[in-house]
Amino acid sequence: MNKSGLVSLLRTNLEEFKRIRERDPRAQLYLSGADLSGCNLKGAPLAGVSLRNASLHNADCTDANFRFTDLSGADLRGARLEGANLHETIFEGADMRGATLGGVERKTRMCLHISSFRGVRWSREEMEVMMGMLNQNPDWEIRYQIVP
Repeated sequence: MNKSGLVSLLRTNLEEFKRIRERDPRAQLYLSGADLSGCNLKGAPLAGVSLRNASLHNADCTDANFRFTDLSGADLRGARLEGANLHETIFEGADMRGATLGGVERKTRMCLHISSFRGVRWSREEMEVMMGMLNQNPDWEIRYQIVP
């Protein structure tokens, strides 16, 4: 299926997109520049998909699998990422202002590596959430100050 067909499925028939991914979960999908703003992507199997410069503005990505996904330059403003698998996801240059990662009680998994986050724009609230998650480790305390 071509890019526009896959984007259309993500926008209108997530269950069919999931069935396609189940048949070939390692297929390389290039959806760079796709407009998925406002979409319901709950539990979407997007592992390894190229979503460079895509718009996921206000998309509900709760419990989605973005493992090894390239979200470089993506617009994730206002996206819900609670419980999403963000393991080795590339966010370089992404706009994550207003995106919600959820509290520490969720299963969100994320790798913190400078090359994955270079140029990412976070909101103050999400930085507070991230620092709060890191401070849940009883063996250390991270002290920080967020300044404009």
